[in-house]
Amino acid sequence: MSCGIESLANQMGLHEIEVSSRKALFGLTPDVLRNLSLGRSVLQLMVDSLVEEFYEHQLSNADIALTI
Repeated sequence: MSCGIESLANQMGLHEIEVSSRKALFGLTPDVLRNLSLGRSVLQLMVDSLVEEFYEHQLSNADIALTI
């Protein structure tokens, strides 16, 4: 795991197997993770709008909106 991920995983009490399982759940293969790493600077410029769009989408579902 990378340093930031490892620190977050430790804070959450997750072990390597659990982190691997969560990566698999989201389809985060080594190739995908490498590509994300390569596009990190571009993604950092977009993160605020992506998060806003994500939450707008989530809040458009009444059941999900109640749990957020």
